[in-house]
Amino acid sequence: MARIEFQAISATLLFILARPPRATGQVPENPTVAQSVGVNIHFRNPQTGELNMLAKTGVGWVRVDYLWTYVEKKPGEYDFSTYDRLMEEFDVFHIRPIFILDYTNPLYDEDLSPHSDAGRNAFAAWAAASAAHFRGRGILWEIYNEPNRSFWKPEVNVQDYVLLAQVTTHAILKAAPGEAVIGPAVWGDDHDFLEACFQAHLLDSWAAVSIHPYRGEENPETVTQTYGSLRRLMERYKPANREVPIISSEWGYSAGSEKGELDEALQGKLLARQWLVNLSERIPVSIWYCWRDKDSGARYGLVSFPYHAGANPVYQPKIAYRAAATLTALLRGFRMSRRVSLASNDDYMLEFRRGREARFAVWSERPGPHAVAVLLPGGKYSVTDFKGDTLPPISTTRGGRTTLTVTDGPIYLAP
Repeated sequence: MARIEFQAISATLLFILARPPRATGQVPENPTVAQSVGVNIHFRNPQTGELNMLAKTGVGWVRVDYLWTYVEKKPGEYDFSTYDRLMEEFDVFHIRPIFILDYTNPLYDEDLSPHSDAGRNAFAAWAAASAAHFRGRGILWEIYNEPNRSFWKPEVNVQDYVLLAQVTTHAILKAAPGEAVIGPAVWGDDHDFLEACFQAHLLDSWAAVSIHPYRGEENPETVTQTYGSLRRLMERYKPANREVPIISSEWGYSAGSEKGELDEALQGKLLARQWLVNLSERIPVSIWYCWRDKDSGARYGLVSFPYHAGANPVYQPKIAYRAAATLTALLRGFRMSRRVSLASNDDYMLEFRRGREARFAVWSERPGPHAVAVLLPGGKYSVTDFKGDTLPPISTTRGGRTTLTVTDGPIYLAP
């Protein structure tokens, strides 16, 4: 364990004296497909074989709670051993983490979300010690989780969150320059909460703005409106000399929703479309919620509950698992190039490039099969559906023009 002393200085005074350092960041710029997608996990001690199965989806990221109470059990003393072990596992599989700095600690502020100077400074000191301990490991440090909902206790208070974010960001970047701090991980399109963060100059210091753009039962393509309005808001507050990307740090669809409309096949389609539309919107990191179903009945996972010790695989993969692995395998090493214009805005065709090689993803917001005319470089193409099943190949004719049968499940075309 390490003991790190911190100076109890008022949050208000701290930011009169010094604005947080400018972000230098480690958010990937122009990432490949695998470098941009990931999943939420809820474990700190993976089951035998679990991370191996997760890594076979091809994702480059996991997002996980980095719990204050797990690290600081005595005031000013930090035990990193739980997360040291987890980081060793991540390194084996070349997975980068988003560590969510959350939630409360019974040592401070009556186990409520930090709202006093003492509580905020303690949270910031723990976060700074953590960033210094893991410095250079490629972590994104996300300040809190959905502070605009019930996770902020006893009730949402945006000013308390802003003060916490200011002090914590400053402390991390002072203790570990070059680390990447992101926030505020808000749920939904909460522009009032986001604007309060931006007014406090957090865009000067954050490497990215993280949001959770859940759509309910709406199609994932509707997220383009959310990103557009958020970018316009950020434009009013961001520093003139740098761009601040948006990260989709949590978002998913549950197979077996309360209304019952969403089955596992549709969940798989929506996962592929969610990641693809985020790629088309130049979102550098997209985190699917979540890795596995919970025993409580929530069915957002790529795999089903329970764990099968000694089996291979150790969890039952759902169609969403196959969809994730198919997308990353077929587009490994490729980068998003452009959205190809089609006759209907309901139909989508994205071009991905790896050097001179191009591959394509095609789908529609409309569920029923229908014909779509596309223009492709001349030649023959293999066709794979979103589950990884091989479909009949196609050949382009008359200058590359061909007609595809398209549905709400993406297909991938490779020369």
